Parts: sequence; C-alpha cells; structure tokens
Amino acid sequence: MTSPVATKELTVLDLIKGLSMFVMITDHVGYYFYPADLWFRAFGRIDFPVWFFLPGYSKSRAFEWSWVIGGAMLVAGNLITGYSLLPANAIFTIMLIRFGVDRITGYMTSTEARRAAALKLFAVLLCVLAPLTLAGIYGIKWPPALEMQAFTAMAAIDGAAFCWAASYALPGARFWLAALALALSFPVSFIFFEYGTLGLIIGVFGWLCRNRETLSGGARRAAQFGIFCWIAFSALQEYMFRFETAQFALMSLGTGLYLWILYAYRPGVFPAAEKKAGWLPVALVRFLGRHTLEIYVFHLLLFKAIRLWYHPELFMKWHAFVGAGAKALI
Repeated sequence: MTSPVATKELTVLDLIKGLSMFVMITDHVGYYFYPADLWFRAFGRIDFPVWFFLPGYSKSRAFEWSWVIGGAMLVAGNLITGYSLLPANAIFTIMLIRFGVDRITGYMTSTEARRAAALKLFAVLLCVLAPLTLAGIYGIKWPPALEMQAFTAMAAIDGAAFCWAASYALPGARFWLAALALALSFPVSFIFFEYGTLGLIIGVFGWLCRNRETLSGGARRAAQFGIFCWIAFSALQEYMFRFETAQFALMSLGTGLYLWILYAYRPGVFPAAEKKAGWLPVALVRFLGRHTLEIYVFHLLLFKAIRLWYHPELFMKWHAFVGAGAKALI
C-alpha cells in the first residue's frame, strides 16, 4: 500500500490514493459509529477498487514485512476490542493478490486443453459436492435468519466448482468461466478474508490493465473485464448490504467511475499543482497517498479504541467469525 516515490511533485497515483483515503475513512466512520446509516457505506464502497487494483497492476512481487506487521496489529486490535478473528483483514487480501495474481491470470489466459483433469474434477464434484449441497439445504435446520444465506452459499459453491471444472475442458471459454467462478466463490471466500475473491477479481483487472499492450487484444479484454468487475462488485455489494435504490445507485455509479479512472490510469506528475492549488492541499493529498498503510492501520486501531472506550464490556470478547448480520470491516 505504501511505496517509495522518487519525485517530490504530486503524482497521478498520489491523487488517486489520497482522495481514496478520504472516502475509505468516511466508510469506516459509518461502520464503527453509525452502523445503521448505510449512506456512509454506500459512499465508502466507491473507492474499493483502488486498493486491490494496485497490487495487481504493480510489477513488484516483493515480500513486505510492514504489511505483515500492519495486518497483525489489526488482528490484535480485533481481539482486544471484541471483533472477530476472521475474515482476515484487507492487508492480507492485498498480499494474496500480490503473490497470486500472476498464477491466476496465467491460468485464465492459457489455451492449453486439460480435459483429463476436467473429467476427474467433474467426477469429484458429482460424488461429493452435490450430496453435500443437498444435505446442507434439506438436512440441516438453519436459523431462519441464515437460511437464505446458507442456500446462496451452497448454490455458489456448486456453481463456482462447476465453472472451474468447465474451464479446464474448454480453453476457448476459460477466461470468462474462471472469472465467473471467482465471482461465485465470493459468498464463501469473504468469510475467511475481507472481500474474498472479489478482491482477486479487481486484482486481475489491474494485471490486465498493466499488460494490455503485450496481450493479444489486451486493451479490449481489459475494458470488458472492467465492465465485468463493475457488474460483479455492484451485485455482490447489494447481496451484502441490501442498499436502498438511491444508495445502490451512488455505490454502483461511483464504483463504475473509479473503475474507468483506473482503466485510464497512466503514471504521471502534476508539476504545477502547488502553484494552482496551493501548498497545503497538495501536501495533504501527497501525504495521504504515500502513507496509506500507516494511515490505514492507525485510524482503524483508533476507531476500535474509541468504540471500546464506550463499550468496555467488549474487552477481549472476540469471536472466530463475523456475526451473521455484520458487514464488511473495510
């Protein structure tokens, strides 16, 4: 998230990340202090693509100890202030994208037929997943509040698994089958790491944008996948939050605008920014854009501490998973 920048001038990336930090903090104010007011969350959703696009777009695959430390500090903060151990916070999702996006995109863009593997996978699915799904839907008495969520998760597991299997056998359709499998994996994956496979989808979009000049039809593929990201994100956020119509429009259109900006992103600088906007606004945006990891960790720990101050009974009352009615933490 935080990376060294050679120039002292305001860069395009500084501007994107700096403004996104403001949006993200607004989102967190809503989560921690106004959980019933979904306008905070609807507005706060729109910066989401930035944080998962960038590790996919970046060429760096270096291991960052600062990420591990920051992620561990937030885990400790959750345990102390009565939040959940899982899903793992977004820093770990970003690490997963950095170290996994090349493998994921390498598979999605490959054209090698793997029919033997597909047949084996189909056999496993038919013998194992289908009975488990039927047992989960009809054989387990879910609490009424969780019944629809359980049904959705089971159906998504089956759909994702069959899409993965089909992608092995159909190399011509592999890219979109794998993309659909990632989207369908979200209802289960976001239980274990924040934003689940939706973060991976945005990371793939970043990778496609970075490599659009070297891939055959790369610019068109990146644009098409950006539209897919927008549709998947809008649908899955509505699945999580059940926004009102106006809130959904703000979230969806705002995210679409951000995705368009990211698709058009090219590195650059604004050498005359201080003269036109003044030193203070430029310095603030530059600071926010170049210290995102530190600001992210600090403000979340601060918000958790404030909440604990008002609710001391939550001290060390942590639990393994987010509750059934809880929303995303970021």
